[in-house]
Amino acid sequence: MFYCLIFFLGLILYLSIFSIKKTWSKSLIFMITAYFIAICCMLIYLSKDTYYSNIITDYFILPKMLWKKLFFLKIDRFHIIRILNWSSCAIVFFSVIFSLSVQKALRKKIGKIIIFVLLAYFIAINIIYDPQINIWTYYKLYPDFFTVKEYKYAANLFHTFTQSVNCLILATTIVVFFRSCILTYPVKILRTHLFIVFASYFFMCLCYFMLLSFSPQWYLTISKIADTYYFRPIRLSTNTIIYQLLPYLLIIAASMISIFYLRYHKFIRSIENANLEVSRQISASETTSKVFCHFIKNELLGIQSEIAVLPTTTENKQQVEQLLEHCHLLYNRIDSIHRSTKNSELRLKKNSLQMILNSTLDLFAQDLEHISVNNYLPKENVLVLVDDHYFSQALHNLIHNAITALDDKGKVTDFYPTLTFWLYQADKWLVFSIEDNGIGISENNLSQIFTPFFSSKSFSEHWGIGLSLTHKIINAHDGQIQVESAFGRGSCFKIYLPNIYNVDP
Repeated sequence: MFYCLIFFLGLILYLSIFSIKKTWSKSLIFMITAYFIAICCMLIYLSKDTYYSNIITDYFILPKMLWKKLFFLKIDRFHIIRILNWSSCAIVFFSVIFSLSVQKALRKKIGKIIIFVLLAYFIAINIIYDPQINIWTYYKLYPDFFTVKEYKYAANLFHTFTQSVNCLILATTIVVFFRSCILTYPVKILRTHLFIVFASYFFMCLCYFMLLSFSPQWYLTISKIADTYYFRPIRLSTNTIIYQLLPYLLIIAASMISIFYLRYHKFIRSIENANLEVSRQISASETTSKVFCHFIKNELLGIQSEIAVLPTTTENKQQVEQLLEHCHLLYNRIDSIHRSTKNSELRLKKNSLQMILNSTLDLFAQDLEHISVNNYLPKENVLVLVDDHYFSQALHNLIHNAITALDDKGKVTDFYPTLTFWLYQADKWLVFSIEDNGIGISENNLSQIFTPFFSSKSFSEHWGIGLSLTHKIINAHDGQIQVESAFGRGSCFKIYLPNIYNVDP
């Protein structure tokens, strides 16, 4: 416990020097400071009585030399009680403020009302629990209004009420904090950091429940007849391991909550300044590419072997050599692609969705001449956090499949081929859809379209790699892709991207 207090003091100083200007860090600093003061006061209160000598040594692992100094420390116990009561309430109060700092959707006016009500509540109960007020109240109420037994019952009932309310307030902040983690931007790096902060905050609250929830408390037993009072002992658990482990748990939780919440806010500021960039290995997509390249390389080697054993004449010798040379060049190209995928990296940064879509559509200029293209995206740029190269590749695959589906239906019957692009908001997501009125996908194939190497057509026409790769690229962007299709009517692919720039299309 002694080393825990030293660490807490160092952490408070660090946060005060480097993070005091940040609004969220003030509540965190005050919360950690309240823990520090409350634990110090509890140790001083326990040290003032020789009855607690073994408890101080065994439970809190406090050096005996320090215990002796605390025992002879000249400080009024009434002051210790007051500070302990106020600091334990401050833990709950600043925990609420810290939890509210995560609530972006909460109106400032409502937040101020909550803080004002809690402040008034904690001031009121600390006045009631003040030892001088306790003595004055007892002398006024006994024996005219209460007997000793009735007074003790009323006091215990009031303490149970305040203890329950304080624990309920803290438990509510945990629920609210967890809800904020779920509703935050659906970006893995942000959610990971915020969930670590939540776990740390939860353990800090757990330390309060286990160690300090008994306070505020009346620490006096008063006798009006004898005109005296004596101090009550603090009821501690008989399990010494709890008190030995909690300080270390508190250290880890306080460290994690400080580090990861600081990093989380750096990411949030980057989003607000529109300069967030995230690097990520796209190994999931690379796996499919590697398998595909390996498969094609083996097929090319097989073709080369078959060509090599073909009977050659003067007339076809040159053609055979050209086929072998072409296979050799194609093999080297595939091998180059295969090797390049090993260090492939996806770089998420701010990009315009319209610009990526338009540049991708330019590649299909000739194919789209006979197709009616409807673009319902807003004129102003819609910003998304994507890798423009990989995301363009995903769109390329989807548009290519849509054009193929339109061509296939055109071969069967006369109709007006249409390709439509939509964009709308759904909660924390931007939904970008690509819709066609082509041949559609049969119900039997619909559940397998994202499976690598699955294709409803012959392998000579489609390799079954495009949609699988698209699915993995979208997932690597912390997004989702869904498909709706009816055979003979067309298909609609919906791409869900995190709406971190708060776009309202």
